[in-house]
Amino acid sequence: MSIVLESDCIDRLEMIRPPYAEADVIWLISEVHLLRDELARKKRHKTDSQRRHRTEGTEYQRSYRQQHPERYLAWGAVKRALKSGRLVRPTVCEKCGRDGLRIEASHDDYSKPLDVKWLCVPCHRGKDGWTSPTTR
Repeated sequence: MSIVLESDCIDRLEMIRPPYAEADVIWLISEVHLLRDELARKKRHKTDSQRRHRTEGTEYQRSYRQQHPERYLAWGAVKRALKSGRLVRPTVCEKCGRDGLRIEASHDDYSKPLDVKWLCVPCHRGKDGWTSPTTR
């Protein structure tokens, strides 16, 4: 479905000539209102869906933080150290030596938050026992 902007409708109204002008104007105005209603409905649906998923995600994050506070604190410490410059993210994986992939901080012991190994995503997932990116 193509989106018709109000300026397009005005341009089309200017091109309409009698004897069909009145009927065309009425039709065009009704089309504009239908399109506005359709766009508003889609926007409302998207907003409701996003709100529902955002709430579910927030609840999951909250429960994960409560179950694993040491992990959450360690991740925060690494994030702050990277931002302040105390830690520097390398460009090469410590395990396989690959370059050009995203490098992540991997903790062996969460009680030592700044003692990390810098691994690429595939090596980090393999170390943590993930079978695929979506399951553990």
